[in-house]
Amino acid sequence: MQVLKKVENKRKIFRTAVIREKALIISRMLSIFLQKENDYIMIL
Repeated sequence: MQVLKKVENKRKIFRTAVIREKALIISRMLSIFLQKENDYIMIL
């Protein structure tokens, strides 16, 4: 039972890490997109 709990904890940690990574990628893409939008507006 103890081993199973450890495995579950590791899975939870892994899942949160994956979710964080996805959030980071999305926020980076958004910031790049917003920067491009700002450049476009400045050109106009």
